[in-house]
Amino acid sequence: MPAKQRRIHIRNLAIALAVPLLIALMAGTWQAPVFAQTGATLSGPSTTTVTPGIATTLNYTLTNNNLGANTVFSLAVTNAPAGWVTTLSASTLTLSNNATGSFSVFVTPPSGASPGTYNIQVQATGGGQTFTHVANLVVSSSTGQATLTPVIQTVTGNTGQ
Repeated sequence: MPAKQRRIHIRNLAIALAVPLLIALMAGTWQAPVFAQTGATLSGPSTTTVTPGIATTLNYTLTNNNLGANTVFSLAVTNAPAGWVTTLSASTLTLSNNATGSFSVFVTPPSGASPGTYNIQVQATGGGQTFTHVANLVVSSSTGQATLTPVIQTVTGNTGQ
């Protein structure tokens, strides 16, 4: 094929490829290719009621979304309120690609914790990234005891005899 015909053929091929792409871009219908998700997914409870002085267990799952085979995740609890005790069931999790592991956080508010909503952050760090989950912890009573309100009921009237 002569050089001039080759140039025309290449030009026509480029136009044939570029025109549909330009039309799709202008029409807003073109979508970028979707690649596999990388990172991790850290899931746990969003809101939990806790009792002052009593440990509560919060269960978490961690999924390795293609960060690499045998990724080691370091686990930590951060931003716990002053005086609250937090303990992890494990300090690390090692997960293969697309694998899910679980762990627990044990939270004990101080016996004098005031009623209100507090939060803690649970973090998993692995593959050069940190993943954070915030759990809201609701203290409804500062005593940790149920409140009883006596109701006195009086019945008056005929006994029916």
